[in-house]
Amino acid sequence: MIIKLPTRIKKKSCLICGRESKLISSSIGICVECLRADPDKSLPYIEERHSEVRRRFGLPPRPPKSPDGIRCNLCSAECVMGVGEMSYCGLM
Repeated sequence: MIIKLPTRIKKKSCLICGRESKLISSSIGICVECLRADPDKSLPYIEERHSEVRRRFGLPPRPPKSPDGIRCNLCSAECVMGVGEMSYCGLM
């Protein structure tokens, strides 16, 4: 199967291997080959983009795990929230 891309899509360079393609994710910046072949190298880029998006919505980048906090059981993130902290899912 041949996938035709609109001509307005510009080539991007993979942040890991440097390969240029129209198929490189604009948000993550990594080609699919690097995602599949080297997930350990790709993960920091993915986590950073994920954190950026969560910050836009006022959500913490990772589930809070405050040592003296209160455990939340509303979702599967298993947050332990201190005073003033928000849960990972945003419900508390």
